[in-house]
Amino acid sequence: MLSHIKKYSAAALMAVAAVALFAYTSVYAQTITDTPTLNVSISPDTPPSQTFLPSTKNVTFATFSFAALNADIRIAKITFTFTGTALTNTSVSNIRLWDETGSTLTTPVSSPIDSNNQVIFYDLRGVISKDTVKKIRLVGDITENPGEGTVMFSINQQSHIIAYKGDTVENPITPSGTFPIKGNVMTIVSDPTTNKPPVITGVSGPTSLKVNETGTWTITANDPEGGALTYTIDWGDSTSFPTPISPPAILNSGQKATFTHSYAQAGTYTVSFTVTDDKGASAKSTITTAVTDELLPDLKPVKLEITNPSRTGNEIWKAGDRLSVAIGIKNIGSAQTPTKVSYTVNLGFVQLESETPTTLKPQEVYESLHTVTLQSDITKTFNATLTADQSYASTGWTPIKETDETNNALAIVLIIGKENTPPVITGVSGPTSLKVNEEGKWIINANDPEGGLFTVTADWQDGSTPEFPTGTSTIAFHHRYTSTGNYSITFTVTDDKGASAKSTVSVNVINIDASNVIVISPTWTDAWQIGYEYNILWTYPKELANKKVNVFVLALPYPSYESQGTIIFQKDGVTAPSPDLAGEVIGNTMWKIPASIKTGQYNVQVQVTAVDTGKFYDDLSDLFSIVQSPTINQPAITRITPTSGAPGTVLTIYGKNLQDDCGKREERVCQLTISLGGYEIKRDRFVEFKVTWAQDRITLVVPPKAQTGAVRIMRVDSEYKDKSYDIMGPVFTVANKIFPGIVCEVKIPENVIIIDSYVDVGQGNSAYWIKNGGTLKTGAGSNKFFIENGGKKFGGGGSHTAYVKKGGSFDGEGGSSNLIYYEEGANITNPGGSSEMKKCGQITFTSSSTITTPPTTTQIRDTARTLHADNIDALLAEIKLLRSQVREQETKIKYLEKLTSGAQEISQKTEEQLNTFIAYGVDENTKRLGTGERAAVLHSFKSAFNKLPESEDELNDAILIANGKWPKARSEEAEARAEKEFKRIYKREAVMDNQNDNAAITVMAYGLRQRAENRNLKSETQGIKTFKHIYGHVPQTTEEWNLMQGITYSGATAKQ
Repeated sequence: MLSHIKKYSAAALMAVAAVALFAYTSVYAQTITDTPTLNVSISPDTPPSQTFLPSTKNVTFATFSFAALNADIRIAKITFTFTGTALTNTSVSNIRLWDETGSTLTTPVSSPIDSNNQVIFYDLRGVISKDTVKKIRLVGDITENPGEGTVMFSINQQSHIIAYKGDTVENPITPSGTFPIKGNVMTIVSDPTTNKPPVITGVSGPTSLKVNETGTWTITANDPEGGALTYTIDWGDSTSFPTPISPPAILNSGQKATFTHSYAQAGTYTVSFTVTDDKGASAKSTITTAVTDELLPDLKPVKLEITNPSRTGNEIWKAGDRLSVAIGIKNIGSAQTPTKVSYTVNLGFVQLESETPTTLKPQEVYESLHTVTLQSDITKTFNATLTADQSYASTGWTPIKETDETNNALAIVLIIGKENTPPVITGVSGPTSLKVNEEGKWIINANDPEGGLFTVTADWQDGSTPEFPTGTSTIAFHHRYTSTGNYSITFTVTDDKGASAKSTVSVNVINIDASNVIVISPTWTDAWQIGYEYNILWTYPKELANKKVNVFVLALPYPSYESQGTIIFQKDGVTAPSPDLAGEVIGNTMWKIPASIKTGQYNVQVQVTAVDTGKFYDDLSDLFSIVQSPTINQPAITRITPTSGAPGTVLTIYGKNLQDDCGKREERVCQLTISLGGYEIKRDRFVEFKVTWAQDRITLVVPPKAQTGAVRIMRVDSEYKDKSYDIMGPVFTVANKIFPGIVCEVKIPENVIIIDSYVDVGQGNSAYWIKNGGTLKTGAGSNKFFIENGGKKFGGGGSHTAYVKKGGSFDGEGGSSNLIYYEEGANITNPGGSSEMKKCGQITFTSSSTITTPPTTTQIRDTARTLHADNIDALLAEIKLLRSQVREQETKIKYLEKLTSGAQEISQKTEEQLNTFIAYGVDENTKRLGTGERAAVLHSFKSAFNKLPESEDELNDAILIANGKWPKARSEEAEARAEKEFKRIYKREAVMDNQNDNAAITVMAYGLRQRAENRNLKSETQGIKTFKHIYGHVPQTTEEWNLMQGITYSGATAKQ
């Protein structure tokens, strides 16, 4: 097919017939008398101008004549050659050759003809008889308006080879002058009276779109004859959309049509427009559009809370009331909002408008807290709404499309109309007496008639910070008093609308070191069952040790003494015992609670009179409960197996309703004891003797010191009192055999303190895991030590339990009574006079995954770098916290504004970094310190260096301080202040080569924090006492608390 022939060279479209004739192999008996000749001619010789219509079929361009003279001529092949011409807007196609009978002799040519390009498209074979003529017509189609042009034909005589019939050999025939064909020209012109196709004068449309975005295309066209046009669009995505348009009012003017379309998939699409007139003529044009995927945001309000009123119609809002409005907006789409998000809170009587401080990432929630002060009383119903407006681009405020624009509002109903009723306190319970530093627990039962939340404030009357827990029914408080006295505790319950109720109770706090009898059991958490036997314990004044005394013990009902009480024990001339390992003189008596006693609350009163001096001593126990014993499902021991065996034997105690093994609850809350002939195994040694505890059986390894006697199980559960019991079983006989070494499987408690450097903790009652070459110095107390290879513990006094692996070291330095488990190769020195040594074949430590290892200085540097780079999301992800705008605002108001007061001017970036540190912490340790402690770290830094941390190095020092590590930078001014206070406390100069003195100066100067798990509240209580003795008041400022920390944890003493 010949198509789209445009302007070429001046050469005309030509057909050149080159005839090749070859010898015919057959021999004919014909005598040739004249010279054979092939005469080739073309007609017309000089063609005139001819007019052709568009889409004209079977146009005859020329006719070739082949005449055989004087002989039959065999034609082997004819080749036609075409040369281009200057035809405008012409497509000549389907060139064909026809013989004189009209039969097609060849397949049409289907490609354009370039200048001087020869195309063989006809092969004529056969014989032209003598004196006859064979005619061939060159025929083609005109498929478009040809305009004007010429067709030229010529022939090259030198290209012919012929042979004639009758010879036995090839006889070439050279053409004679019978070829007159040359310079033949045919002119082709248009017919002005025929239809003309429409003309497209313009196409416009988007070159790029997003998936599902609608685009608009415009095409302008006209019909030369002024007829109606029809438009057909192929969008390139298998969608066609033809639209007819009527003729315009003014003929021959441009017609404009507009089309819209959207694409469901990304890709590059070619849009093809076809314009067709009313006679079938048409024109085409194309345009290309690139379609890309787009991720869209989607704003959805997820929180609207008004925290002063309720929605139940139980209040009236008064003028001047302050309402707290908490809102939350979430981007639930798949793209970040391009700018900040505007939002409106409409409460029905007031409207708030604001915007988020930043853009919102996908799935990110923005929370904010607003305060509204009412201008007048309100007593009707409102619909409160939160509307998150569309996100806007910064230029021109053009709205950005969302995935879903129908979910941008959240509504709640507010019903107002009744005066608020104050909360009601239904009960307050707690101890009536405590010892100094003994923890008490108070329970407040209250309710809000409107069903709202209430806050309880406890004023302890000792200068401590009030507490503000929130609840709906029951609130529990824990508190310790550091000095003696009779305290009136006021509990204030305030509802969420400001109404309140109060209740006051009293507690008498006495000094445990007072020269008096002190009842230590029962305690106020105990619930003793009728019919069971319990042990009453008290301490004698130390001056009564080994002396004769008269003892009188009573159970007194509370609160009204309806009788003189029930006598529990009465005996004269009793010899008080010797001091125990802790120096205490402990008295006791067993009391089986009689069936005749009434249930309720009681005190145990112990009265002691010294026989030699006649001095009288008296004390009341905490309030405790006497309860009725359950009549069903009583715990019981049914049998044991075996009934005898040597130490190391596995003993199984069968029973019923033996309850659980207390789980992870502290021993002070749930204490379990197994007694074999009076030798007791408590929970802290269950791992050592492989105790397993189930409802129907208990198994254990018989200890080396077990005695022959009855098996006894005691469970004291202060949280679930109905699970407490004390039961006896059959006798187990201990055979006289040597106890073999066993594998000691030791479970390290979750509250263990990891020691991996030198630490001096003084006295206390904690658990320490000494590893990685750590060294621990301790004083008196009752601690547990888990000592790995290379770990070392030293320091005297106290009664401790130690597990020492091979290569570990334990130096008791004269401790009074230690229990030491050790492997072969452990270094044990000065274990203590009455200490017990137990060799284990192997000691294995197992620990909970919740025990955290202190961060290294390299890890702290990485954390500082991340914080300084504002990569807050990464920090929070590391410590498993979610970001909260409300939390950050509260932190900024409560801590940061005070902290920045009087400090150097800091950038917004630094302010956000410091606020992040206070609000969340930056590692597991600082996360556990609490917001107040983290704010104190920054205050200590500010006090030491007269500025807040800004650079990466300064942030690194602040985090080191928070983790109890020495900062890299030093402040001579701060250390000089610390040395002055050191001298005031210890009455001597600090010696910086002494590691304890050095630690004291560093803690006091820079405020080094104890790691959260290393805090020892008992030691800090003593430190507060020491501070108060020196300074006359308890610590109040951050600097004073730093001094107290130095006193408590440095190990420095008045003696160098």
